[in-house]
Order: sequence, then C-alpha cells, then structure tokens
Amino acid sequence: MLYNDFGIHSDLKANIAGLGYTEATPIQDLVLPHAIEGKDISGLAQTGTGKTAAFLIPLIHRIFVSRDENAPEEFKKHAFKNWSDSSFVLCLVPTRELAQQVADQAAKLSANQKLNVVSAVGGEDINIQTKQIKESPLDILIATPGRLIDLYKSHHIDLKQVVAVVFDEADRMFDMGFQDDMKYILRRLPDDRQYLLFSATMNLDVLTISYQFGAEPVECHLRSEKLKADNVQDEVFHVGQDEKAQVLLSLIKKEDAKQVIIFTNLKRLVQPIATFLQKNGFEALGISSLLNQRQRNRVLEHFKTEGKANILVATDVAARGLDVQGVDLVVNFDLPDDAENYVHRIGRTGRAGAKGKAFSLSSDRDVEALSRIQEYIGHKVEIGWLEDADMAKDFVAFDPRPKDEFFSERKRAVDRKKRDMKKGRNNKKRPGGNQQNRNAKKSSNPEERNQQQRSDKPKSSKPNPNRSKSNNKKRSTKKSSSKAKSASKGKLKVSSKNRKPSSKAQSAPKKENLTSKITGVFKKLFS
Repeated sequence: MLYNDFGIHSDLKANIAGLGYTEATPIQDLVLPHAIEGKDISGLAQTGTGKTAAFLIPLIHRIFVSRDENAPEEFKKHAFKNWSDSSFVLCLVPTRELAQQVADQAAKLSANQKLNVVSAVGGEDINIQTKQIKESPLDILIATPGRLIDLYKSHHIDLKQVVAVVFDEADRMFDMGFQDDMKYILRRLPDDRQYLLFSATMNLDVLTISYQFGAEPVECHLRSEKLKADNVQDEVFHVGQDEKAQVLLSLIKKEDAKQVIIFTNLKRLVQPIATFLQKNGFEALGISSLLNQRQRNRVLEHFKTEGKANILVATDVAARGLDVQGVDLVVNFDLPDDAENYVHRIGRTGRAGAKGKAFSLSSDRDVEALSRIQEYIGHKVEIGWLEDADMAKDFVAFDPRPKDEFFSERKRAVDRKKRDMKKGRNNKKRPGGNQQNRNAKKSSNPEERNQQQRSDKPKSSKPNPNRSKSNNKKRSTKKSSSKAKSASKGKLKVSSKNRKPSSKAQSAPKKENLTSKITGVFKKLFS
C-alpha cells in the first residue's frame, strides 16, 4: 500500500517522499490505519521490518494535525484531544543506540516543521538533556526507562502531559530487567493517552502488560513465516572450533561484501575477532558493553560512514535495535542459544527488498543450538562448503585473548597486591600461620633438619666495645637498684595511714584466695 493512500498530513507526505519511500511495509500496512485514529496497538515484528516508522508516522501525523489550525476537516478527528504547548509524545526504548536511531528518524520525518525531538539516555550528561527539553516546547521524547525516571523525579518533565506512549522492543526491556520501571511509568501517565507496544516476540510478560495498560489494543502481528525474509540466503558451515577464525576470514575474502556484521555470543571475543581481521587487512571495529557510550557512538558512526570501516563485530545486546541499511553479509561466529536471536541476526541483511547472505559457523559446541534454530524456523539450514582454493592461507593467527587495554599490567599488579593482602589477613586469622609455613619447608633429612634448627636459633649478641660511658652507667644503676630490691625482700614495709593501697595490692589477696580454693578442691579430689 502506498503512503499517499493512508490520508496523512501533506507535510509528512513530503518528508516521506524526500527520504525516498513510497510503499509501506507489511507491518506499516497493519498499524497505520488504526494508529492514525488513536487506537492502542499491540505490534509483533522484528527489527528491520519498518516498525519504527510504523509508530512514528501516525504519531507525527497526529502532532501535525493538532498544531495545524487549518488542517483539513477529515484530519481534525486525528488530533490529540487535550493537546497543548506542554503536551508531548513519549517513546521508551531499551538501549541508547536504539534511542538515537529513533530520534534521528523522527527528526527526518518531521523536518519541515522542526519538532523538538530529544533523546534522553543514561551514560550521557543529564544537564544537556534537560536544557534541550526546556529550550523549546517538547514534542517527542525518546528515552531509556532509567533516565526517564531520573528526569521525572527531578521534576524536569511532567508525565501527566504525555498524550501517547510507545514501548519499542518491549520483550528486550523485560530481558534487561525493566519490568518494574515500565509499570512505574505507566501508572503515572494519563488514562486517556494512546498506547503502542512493539515486540519481536510475544511472550506472557509482554501480553500481560499489553492488555493491563492498553484499552483493548488492536493486534498487528506479522505471521511467523514472515519473520525470516525470503531474500536472505542462510547457510551453515560445519567446522572445528579452532578453524572458525580461518573459515571466517575465507568467507569474507570470497564474498567481498560491502558491509558485514559478525556476531559472537561472548563480549570478551568481540575485540579479538576485530583485531584478527585488522591484522589481516580488513577495516573492522568491535562494539560491546565493554565500551562507554562515546566509544560506541564513534564505532557506529565509522561503520555507517562509507570508507571508514565495513566490518562490525558485535554481541546480541550491543546490536539489538541497530538499524543499518546496506548490510549484505551476516556471519554468526557462534550460533545463538536462543533461536529467536538467530532470526534477529540474519534480519540485519536483506532489508528493503535487497538480497543478503547469512553464514553460520557451527562446531560441536553448537549442535544443540542449531537443532533449536532449525525447529524454530521450520526448515533445515542449507549446508555450505568451501573449496580448498578458497581457504585463506598465510594469515596472521587468531588470538582469543583480549587486548592489553582491557587486561593491562597495572591491573594485574593491582590484582597481585589484593591477593597478597588477602593471604596476609588469612595468616593473621590462623594462629601460628607463618610458623606452619616455615615448618612445612623443613627437610625430612635429620642432618638438614638439625642444621635448620641451629640456623633458626637467635644469634647471641656480643657486647659493643664502642658503647658510651653513659650507657654503662645506666646499666650499673639498674643493677644496683635490682640488688636493693632483692635485699629488701622479706622485710616488712610500714605503710602510712594516708597512703592508699594500689589496685595490684587489692587484687592480690583475691588471686591468692582463688588459688587456695582451687588447690583445696584438688587435694580433696586426690586425697
């Protein structure tokens, strides 16, 4: 169906045409007619099917109509009921990358009216975000749940002014632990707001929140057989675990693809795979949670810019919501444990009707995952082959260890110091710990053991001939005083009446009485 057939605002039509789009995607065909009328939506579609535009186009249309006093009469029923200068549309997304992509697309679709579109995510300066919100009336706010709650609690936004809310990739939000945050936000929104929820999978959690907060939402679900595009050729290569790097290099050289995304299950392998490809002559970059937000933005910018880097190594979490046009090859370095993630991965290629390829490297470790994937998609993945002539030779070997920047010598030194401190505490807690260590080193040979015992004895201190006379005098004084004390033993001391007995003198009789009592008990027992 053509976009012109939906009856949307003329300014929005011009923006869509300027982006080169004329025909709606299947998910847009299902969503647009109902969303334009203000109905709640429960959408099921994977990334790359056009679902972002499926909720942005009707919402931007409704904003244009609400702001346009001269809108056609048939459009006035599409306007938001309680629209004011402080009203805005809220889009909630699970990741920072997805927030930026939605914000970019919203800005393009509203270019000629210049709506105030703000992206508010964690990991970036909240002061800059609040300034963008306040500098002009807010129209669309795209946010991650955590940062939105921060803005709400600091009174920078009023959730009662929300006229429509979108939950994009709701299943991913549940996976990332945002369930309580989602409910916290929904309970503070007006009852008459429009509610649109989109998910790649429709599990019990998603269904529950969809019907708990949606007013009989219209189900716009793509059938499962449409989840995997027909124009994507997927093949699996059965290899040994140690052969994966060589086969990966061989496939990239053979296909000569313009843009490639490589998926791995482990974030610690992202950088080693990228480094391996770099050393063998390819412009490759890695993106994972080990990078901060600024580094991740720079990697994505370089990957999207032609001529800077054409290979991106990523994990499922880092690439979720990543919308890059022109990817013609996807390689699964590891098969995903979740069969649905396989569909998400290969869905990065073959977009907008273009042909794409998806290759998977399967070792003995991936047998069970491959079985689940084939059962989920409903057919066996075709087996791929590489001729000996196509196998890469004379290449720099793959080192699975991360770069030194993640495991630097300084970090290792700190770890050693922590271990030493921990050992010291353990020795202090265990009586005689150091002595046990010394005894453990004693030799079983009697002669050597005697020699060790002699060496362990403290050496006798010899008198220092250079000792000063004053020290000799002090020593003689101490000797005389000790003689005087010993001489005074046995003599009775007459204490004055004013002198108070010392604490030691007071406690002495008690000690003697206690000793005598104990002695008496023993005498009775053994007499």
